[in-house]
Amino acid sequence: MQQGYTLIELLVVLVILGVLLLAIVPRFTPIFHESKPSTYCGFLRAIRTYLEIEKEKDIVSRAYPDNISTASIETLLDIHLTDPYTSHEIYIETTSNCSGNVSTDIIRYCPIRTNGKVFSYKLGVSQTVKNEVYPGCLIGVDRQ
Repeated sequence: MQQGYTLIELLVVLVILGVLLLAIVPRFTPIFHESKPSTYCGFLRAIRTYLEIEKEKDIVSRAYPDNISTASIETLLDIHLTDPYTSHEIYIETTSNCSGNVSTDIIRYCPIRTNGKVFSYKLGVSQTVKNEVYPGCLIGVDRQ
C-alpha cells in the first residue's frame, strides 16, 4: 500500500499549476491598468450630466450654471470624486480661463458667456489625465 505522493507527482502538479497561472494572469492585468482612465471618464461624464440637469432646470433661458462645485455635483449625483490611486480629492474650479497648466487633482469648468448667459462651456483637465484617459472619453467635453 502506498501512503501519500512521491516527490515526482508533487512536482508535476506544481508545474501544471504554474503553466495554468501563466496562461490566466496576463488576461486579468489589463483590467487594473484600465481602471484609472475609466474613473476619470466617469468623473467627466458625471460633470456633463450635472451640467445638463442644471441646464434643464433653467426653464427660461436654458443656460448652463455660472459656476459649479465639487460638493454640488457629489450631492446631486450621489458620487464622491476621489482619485482611486492617490486617494486625493478631485476638485472642480470655475474659471474664465481654461488654458494653462491644470493640476492633476483639479478639473476646470470654464463657462463661455454670451449676453451674460452661459450657453457653452469647456472642461479643462491635466495633461496627465489627457495622456491616460481613453481618447473617446474627452470627445464631447466641450459643449459649444
